[in-house]
Amino acid sequence: MAEARLEDSGSGLAPVTEGWFVVNVRDAQWWFAESRGAACWFANEYGDPPVEFQQLGINVTVLEPGQSSVYHAESNQEAFLVLAGECRLLVQGEERRLRPWDFFHSPPWTEHAFVGAGAGPCVVAPGRPRRPTARSITSSSPSRSPSCPARSCRTSGPIIAPCGSRSPWTKTNEGSEGRLAMPHTVRGVVARSKGAPVTVEEIVVPDPGPGEALVRVQACGVCHTDLHYREGAINDDFPFLLGHEAAGTVEAVGPGVAEVAPDDFVILNWRAVCGQCRSCQRGRPWHCFSTFNATQKMTLADGTALSPALGIGAFAERTLVAAGQATKVDPRARPEAAGLLGCGVMAGLGAAMFTGNIGRGDTVAVFGCGGVGDGAIAGARLAGARRIIGIDIDAKKLDWAKEFGATHTVDASKEDPVEAVRALTDGIGADVCIEAVGNATVMEQAFYARDLAGTLVQVGVPDPAMRIDLPMIEFFGRGGALKPSWYGDCLPSRDFPMLIDLYLQGRLDLDRFVSETIKLDEVEDAFHKMERGEVLRSVVVL
Repeated sequence: MAEARLEDSGSGLAPVTEGWFVVNVRDAQWWFAESRGAACWFANEYGDPPVEFQQLGINVTVLEPGQSSVYHAESNQEAFLVLAGECRLLVQGEERRLRPWDFFHSPPWTEHAFVGAGAGPCVVAPGRPRRPTARSITSSSPSRSPSCPARSCRTSGPIIAPCGSRSPWTKTNEGSEGRLAMPHTVRGVVARSKGAPVTVEEIVVPDPGPGEALVRVQACGVCHTDLHYREGAINDDFPFLLGHEAAGTVEAVGPGVAEVAPDDFVILNWRAVCGQCRSCQRGRPWHCFSTFNATQKMTLADGTALSPALGIGAFAERTLVAAGQATKVDPRARPEAAGLLGCGVMAGLGAAMFTGNIGRGDTVAVFGCGGVGDGAIAGARLAGARRIIGIDIDAKKLDWAKEFGATHTVDASKEDPVEAVRALTDGIGADVCIEAVGNATVMEQAFYARDLAGTLVQVGVPDPAMRIDLPMIEFFGRGGALKPSWYGDCLPSRDFPMLIDLYLQGRLDLDRFVSETIKLDEVEDAFHKMERGEVLRSVVVL
């Protein structure tokens, strides 16, 4: 498309050429070029680098202060991004303020309204952002954009590029004028189809856009959840980029990121809380109902989009995450050990410390002494339990349980675990029983092994077809609480730094969870070792 001369038209839509429109917001000075259902670039007249959008129609909404626009979501595919100005979002009885680059994904079948709330107009566009990929290369001539070498971007009008074009500019949040954008091609572990062995392939990782962070992965644990993804037990959005239990170093962050900065040592998590949902507003962010992932997609070399495991995809040399998924911790921690807090070990620790709320002097029975169960045993020990009973059918796992703090063990293949727990608790049962297997029979055993008014925590992940059948009179008569534990009810920003401090003080032995360190191309073998019960955690080191 030939360059167009743009006139200042105040607020509103101005045609540039067939199928193209420009929004000039007089206060924010944002220019926006788009075409029907296509992807285009836009930049403001001061030369701020452009951003690409997909799936945009021509119905860009310009709201004056106090003016509103009401939408009704007919599916779960409707999404909106604020391009300029400020507005209030009203949805499901809740209100939040949106500023430039804030993204809203509409819940299905709900009505929501955008209301202009700033001193000037607000621009809202439907669609999902997909921003440029980049390798950080500082421009030697920051006053000129490589996309318009004939003129200075700081003094001329906006950059307009045709749909599908690729501007090489992206923006840092460190005050630099721009940097040359190139994708990162790295190696990653991919599950292409259900049950097929995983493969190590070249993947393309974008540079971070607003609210995102690029992380160089140093270590990533092999978790049962990754195996569930490979087996199609989570969903069927193949191909998957596996790995999620990881630690590494931040390489770059996108605009608007304040939580982390380049060179920070971080643990990745899959609970980047929104701060706006009803659970967060009630002061329970560990139950956040609207957690964030990165907006941009990582892809195979041929452009096929990848589904990252738990929104992370860390069996790769680099990965792209929402900034809230990267939690800064003390860099003295070993990456191989620290990364395990990203999933299984944290689930076990939290099941004991937070969901189970174990207190000093409590008696605890943990059913299943794998990685999650041993995490629960370690958590019970930290919380001050006086008696911790590890229960399993594998003698090797019972030995592991003792290493993490079990005062007693029970081989459930040789004796009734319910009667054994009662015998070890003066005939009354444990104060807290933790089911860390994900099995209906084991859960029933844990239910009956409790003391009256005791607590049952279920943290093992069950098969979707499993059911549990309990007499209602037993449920009623025994009292207490039955509590599922999702990610150990942890809040990463609060709990990861605290647990790493305990690790560095020698009070939490995360190193003991690491059975072996492996390379990327050994992940498939590690799955088989895990299935055979030979390891607590195999950890990929990059």
